[in-house]
Amino acid sequence: MEERGTKRKHKEPNRWIRKLQQRQRSKVKSNSSQRLGPIDTIVIGDSILKYVDQIRHAAVISYPGISCTELEQLIKRNKIPEMEGKAVIMIHAGTNNLDEHWRSTVFKITQLLVTTTDKFPHAKVVWSTILPRPAPTERYNKHEVRANIIKINKEMKRRQRHLRIITCPSHTSFHQAKYPVYKLFARDYLHLKPKGTILLRELYRQHLLRLRSLWGMEIWEVKDLPDPETKIDRNWLTTLCNNNINRNH
Repeated sequence: MEERGTKRKHKEPNRWIRKLQQRQRSKVKSNSSQRLGPIDTIVIGDSILKYVDQIRHAAVISYPGISCTELEQLIKRNKIPEMEGKAVIMIHAGTNNLDEHWRSTVFKITQLLVTTTDKFPHAKVVWSTILPRPAPTERYNKHEVRANIIKINKEMKRRQRHLRIITCPSHTSFHQAKYPVYKLFARDYLHLKPKGTILLRELYRQHLLRLRSLWGMEIWEVKDLPDPETKIDRNWLTTLCNNNINRNH
């Protein structure tokens, strides 16, 4: 019985990596089929990115439930070939580490970003801040989780120059008076409603547009691509995105 248990431990990582790669392939295929220009940017992260698409020149890869350490191992083992040759790499990770002490989460995010910058020294690395999580974890209640997220985002913003990365402050538009905007989150308070997904997509698009202009990269025309099944006030969305970007630059 012990030998069988030992064999399972050795086989588990390979099985886990194969499952992640299968999810990755389907996600990249769906995004690359859209006519959004040549791909020179990759956005990679957890399940928050599952329905974030239609970003020009960018491929989006979502790994539901992935932690910082697991994503770091995929990058170390060259299991994400789509990252090769990309000019911009945006990472959204840390949400699935919130059950740990906030300093431990900061350490693991830092390790992930260091691995990425070392592996791809010619790419611009962008870290997307952790969005509010109006739900408790096994270890912390929702108030402690909110306080920990604020601490993590502040600490990572402080470290960005040392890590040679850029922080995308995507969390600010999901707050109102220091509290999460609940109408943007699904019933489980872990994922986003369509309206929240559109907001996150627009934040990424406009933030990447601003960065590309600063870096002297090709600038594409920004076009609204609303979800036909989602009714949303575009003026509200544009104002919210602009206020978010101008407040943090």
